[in-house]
Amino acid sequence: MSRLHPYPFVYLRHGETDWNKENRLQGRTDVALNAKGIGQAEAARDALAHSGVTVIYHSPLARARRTAEIVNETLGLPMQSVDELREASFGEMEGQITERGSGSWYEAWQSGHHTPAGAECFEAFVFRALMAINSCLRDAQIRGARPLIVAHGGVYWAVRRGAGLTYEGPIANALARLHLPTDGANGLKWRIEDLSSRSEQGALA
Repeated sequence: MSRLHPYPFVYLRHGETDWNKENRLQGRTDVALNAKGIGQAEAARDALAHSGVTVIYHSPLARARRTAEIVNETLGLPMQSVDELREASFGEMEGQITERGSGSWYEAWQSGHHTPAGAECFEAFVFRALMAINSCLRDAQIRGARPLIVAHGGVYWAVRRGAGLTYEGPIANALARLHLPTDGANGLKWRIEDLSSRSEQGALA
């Protein structure tokens, strides 16, 4: 299994959309931030003001791109759109109100037992997203930069998988998390700190 490249970074999920509010699965569907999501992005901007980030990599989907733009209004950093940071494609399930509990199609997708028509299989999605994140981290390392990655709830699953951590459910909308590689007794460990204090739990991106 591929591992997360050991370089410090901040991860930020996009702000809320109407589909998040309605618990509809977005995937590749390009849904804009709602008013609450814009406010969440503005709060994240304030939380990141003294984070030390110096470059922003973001998903091209509007909800992530706009979140990155709002955060960058005061930071004025170089921004790079990365296609492979897009959310998973859920095919025919996009736009549907979804459950993620035991026995759901979503659980079956995560376990590799079912892929909806037109969707990415789970393992291919996680591999694609993790490779994109690692590419951003290596690029930032070469540049001597501290990266902020703005993407989706599903993409954060790849972060946790690459860090050797279990899935904890969807990361909150506009929650910024600092990730620091550290030396542990049994090898590399990751220390994770929440930088945003006013975000609320949201549905999977």
